[in-house]
Amino acid sequence: MEQMTDKILVSADGVTLSYDGRPVVENLTFSVTPGMYLCIVGANGSGKSTLMRAITGILRPSAG
Repeated sequence: MEQMTDKILVSADGVTLSYDGRPVVENLTFSVTPGMYLCIVGANGSGKSTLMRAITGILRPSAG
């Protein structure tokens, strides 16, 4: 029987995200399983909104 912690809800493996052709997030790797928290923090222009667009499927990664 699969345990709930074995289920991956969101994952990225070596992802690069670009905005207007300029990489803002490079080589991002993470996974989120049930019960985990994901906090996205960073300075202005560091790629937080770009990451959320990728997670929701609005933006396609340029790599990974």
